[in-house]
Amino acid sequence: MAILESTFGPLFEKGENYSKTTIELYKLKLAEQSANLVSFLLIRLIGLLIFVLIVFLLSIGLSLFIGDFFGKIWLGFVIVSVLNIAIGYLLFTYRNQFVKAPITGLIMKALVIKL
Repeated sequence: MAILESTFGPLFEKGENYSKTTIELYKLKLAEQSANLVSFLLIRLIGLLIFVLIVFLLSIGLSLFIGDFFGKIWLGFVIVSVLNIAIGYLLFTYRNQFVKAPITGLIMKALVIKL
């Protein structure tokens, strides 16, 4: 019995150390991948907020311009609102093509582990 223990004892210890090291490596890879995903999504969110702010300000400017052109400011806001509703309806109708598929693709690219 002592011969088996002295022969296979170091082998079992090495196997145990290997499994612990492998688990730790996967934990570190998962942490790195999670950090990359969060930073990627945060950068996209900031870009989206800047884009929304620009579209908002351009909508106000276009509303004032159209209202000045027709002589009634409220008419400019109505026309731009109808235009925004139409664009929103089109985006909602084709959300899988224009919104869901590209975002899913971006997230999947961010999640891929580069070896």
